[in-house]
Amino acid sequence: MLITQFVAAGEFNLGLVYENQVLRFKKQGAPLDVAPLPFVTKNMHPLALAAAAPHANAGKLFVDFVLSKEGQLFMKNLGRVISRAEIPQDEFARVKMVAEDVAIADRINQVMEEYKRYLE
Repeated sequence: MLITQFVAAGEFNLGLVYENQVLRFKKQGAPLDVAPLPFVTKNMHPLALAAAAPHANAGKLFVDFVLSKEGQLFMKNLGRVISRAEIPQDEFARVKMVAEDVAIADRINQVMEEYKRYLE
């Protein structure tokens, strides 16, 4: 987010940052805008619970909340990218999917259909 702040302050002319950061700053009146690349990069959303957490059950409840529809809506309202397919993210629909791994480049459509079938 620091690079986005520098671009908004005029310290940098350009920054390769997550779109949600730019949209958050723009909503607050910053003089910057998005120029999307013609592809997307990986955007993992890791979530973990320590093996020896002192309050493991509380941690499990937190993980359940974050992954729930209510939790994902909360995260979206904070300007974050979310993982639930049934919650629309229209602002991210301007890009197309390209294969980062050349081994799947020739079957990217099949891979995306499998992803949608099993994970959405």
